[in-house]
Amino acid sequence: MYVLDYGQFPDAGRWMDELINGEYLTTSKVFHCPNDEAHKYSYAMNSALSGVRPPDPQNLPHVILFFSSDSGKRNASGSPAATCRPHKGEGDMCFIAYADGDAEALGPGHRPK
Repeated sequence: MYVLDYGQFPDAGRWMDELINGEYLTTSKVFHCPNDEAHKYSYAMNSALSGVRPPDPQNLPHVILFFSSDSGKRNASGSPAATCRPHKGEGDMCFIAYADGDAEALGPGHRPK
């Protein structure tokens, strides 16, 4: 919805703030994984998509947009291949969400490319 409204992905340095301060999310609780007891924030954004305007916002690419992160920082971002980390208690699963709306859990030993 954000991309349809603005024609681009949020800025990776402010993605949580942009989504929570808009009309897209009403609570920051969605940024926390229940299995992540060590951090308030459990996810990061793919920094390669920061501010990118997709060629067709109606047909978004199948690329990783958000992923599990152990940084614990608000508005965390980075490369999914380098920084996707499972949260304790998830059985070494790394959760990812794609720009096109798909999501999946990568099993133990598998990391995004």
